[in-house]
Order: sequence, then structure tokens, then C-alpha cells
Amino acid sequence: MKNLLFGVLVSLLIVNCATVIQGTTDEVSVLSSEKNTKIYINGKKELTGQLANVELERGEYHMLVGKKEGCSDKVILTDYEFDTVTLLDILFIYWIVPLPYDLISGNAWEIEHNSYDVTPECS
Repeated sequence: MKNLLFGVLVSLLIVNCATVIQGTTDEVSVLSSEKNTKIYINGKKELTGQLANVELERGEYHMLVGKKEGCSDKVILTDYEFDTVTLLDILFIYWIVPLPYDLISGNAWEIEHNSYDVTPECS
């Protein structure tokens, strides 16, 4: 019985709305209108083509690059914004644990946009 009570108590303390509802990553589409564009995410090549759907960690900046031979590279640095789902933490009487956890872990911040255009500048 004590183990069950302890397990329920621990479960209640680790529930964090932004983490549970939204997860720790956001899905982002990286697009290019130029065929055969090499798309790089944080310096790692993801794909050669016109579309890459990637999961990016929340609460972090990410560098997106579109490269094509004979064209100028297009570089975008993502930004993040406060995820209002985090405010649900306040509804719980024990918000003192989940709210700071979401803020510190970065899960309270979502990537600002869900799609980015990295079309290289071709002349």
C-alpha cells in the first residue's frame, strides 16, 4: 500500500503539461523552391531535394541552410516563443514542481514557425 501511495505521489509530481501534451520536440518543414537543394539542419545534411520534415528540440536555436551549386546559400536561424500550454501547470495545486521543470528543460518554449523557406539565391 505504501509503495502504491508513493508511486501515485511521484507520478503527480512529475506531470508537466508542456512536456506531456506537446512533447520535447516540434516538427518543422524546411522547404526550397529550387530542385536539388541540399538542406542542412544544424550543420548535418538532411536531404537533397525540396522538402525536409524534421523533429527539432524545443527551447533551442537551430541553423537551417539551403545550398545549391552556383547559388548563394540561404541561412536561417530559428527562434522560439513561449508555449501557452505551459500555463496549464498553474491549474495543478502542486504547480511548484512542473512549472519550473518545463521552464528549465526548455519544453515551455516552442519553435516559432512550423515551416521555413531555405531557397538558395540563384541568378
